[in-house]
Amino acid sequence: MNREESKRHFDHQDMLARFGNDAEMTKEIMESLVHEMQESINAIESNYKSDNTQVATRNAHTIKGIALNMSFGILAQIALQLEQSIAKGKPDQAFLLKKLKEEWELLQTMIH
Repeated sequence: MNREESKRHFDHQDMLARFGNDAEMTKEIMESLVHEMQESINAIESNYKSDNTQVATRNAHTIKGIALNMSFGILAQIALQLEQSIAKGKPDQAFLLKKLKEEWELLQTMIH
């Protein structure tokens, strides 16, 4: 993956700038948000499987917000698509959930 493509997945410089170029604070926030992201992904999967669409929609919205704060561009786009798909009852929800989980797995290799 080239640098420009990598930046579409995770724009580290953007995230660092968002937190005042404080590398230590950015690292601490990243560690906290990574844990929260994993919990949100587990929750959306559970709520989706339980057909709890209202909560799954909120879970997708939370994931989108965390992804935007962490400068995870592609993950934020997928989360938005999933949020809208669940809310509108579209048939592509399982596909989008799979894409979301795959993107999260890729991001974990990039941030560790």
